[in-house]
Amino acid sequence: MMSRRILITGGSGRLGWYVLDALKDHEIVLVLHPNDTSTQTLDLKKEYDYLLIDLTDPTDTSKLSGSDFDVVVHLAGKVGYTDRWENLYRANVLSTRNLVRNTLHVPLLVMASSTSVYGKDVNNPINEEHPTHPDTHYARSKLLSEDELIPRHLGQEEMTSVILRLSMLYGRYFKEGYKEITDSLIKRRFKYIGDGRNHIPLLHGKDAARAFKCVINRFSKLTGLTRYNISMEDPPTQEELVRTVCEMLGIDEPKSHVPTGMAKTLARIKDLSNKLKGKPTSYYEYVLKISSDRVFDVSRAKHEIGYRSLIKLKSGVRDVLKGLGYKV
Repeated sequence: MMSRRILITGGSGRLGWYVLDALKDHEIVLVLHPNDTSTQTLDLKKEYDYLLIDLTDPTDTSKLSGSDFDVVVHLAGKVGYTDRWENLYRANVLSTRNLVRNTLHVPLLVMASSTSVYGKDVNNPINEEHPTHPDTHYARSKLLSEDELIPRHLGQEEMTSVILRLSMLYGRYFKEGYKEITDSLIKRRFKYIGDGRNHIPLLHGKDAARAFKCVINRFSKLTGLTRYNISMEDPPTQEELVRTVCEMLGIDEPKSHVPTGMAKTLARIKDLSNKLKGKPTSYYEYVLKISSDRVFDVSRAKHEIGYRSLIKLKSGVRDVLKGLGYKV
């Protein structure tokens, strides 16, 4: 495998740790935010070459103009279902625009997007030609971010851009949402939403990182602008996911169900109440994610870049629980 010189944005994030490990055989330079003083970032500074750049600042991002890289891996962005549109637009769309404008000379750009761009009212299985209906500010910001890659291909046929639409990430570094489910199961408060037979499109961080590695390994065989769905090939149902968590924790599986419509109404009321208290929450989004039936078709990624999801559900759930501090 040929070693590439790779610029990575968002390397200090949760997905970033997995991607850095998957690409450890390459020469990596990180883009770090000047004001980020987290412990993770300090550790990365000791291990990797880095540039301190605020991607939302076009002047600051111009430091990348003319830089010597083979690949740009763009992970940086903001995931937030309670954030204001202005914040998401700046962190996701504007940062991508500035990055693209200053790396037009780099042959390959691989960007992390999200399957949320399809919305949740979908017809399974969902392939890349499925209509996009983003139903949150976050999803809209990711779809707009994808459009920012188009200028790389205006009169430049040799350029390659790959958008990886990642489904619901889970793993040791992902706690938000999974902690709430685990706590409610332990306290015997969890109720299945609907009949529990809907599919939940999980994606382990290692499998997501493997997709980036697959793209870079196929560097010479790709051209133009391409989108790939990246998800678990055989996603679990709500029942299967909950049953697996209960088995790992040694607790009884819940038996109660709540109608989906009622769960949505209660979630909206709770979110509104918390918003009025100045502590916005996203329970409604959580209910939609848990109750929607979504299966993403990854056949294009399998055939064109050799992607496979290798992490089985039990292994992935064990990884999440260990990250939450449970001994399993």
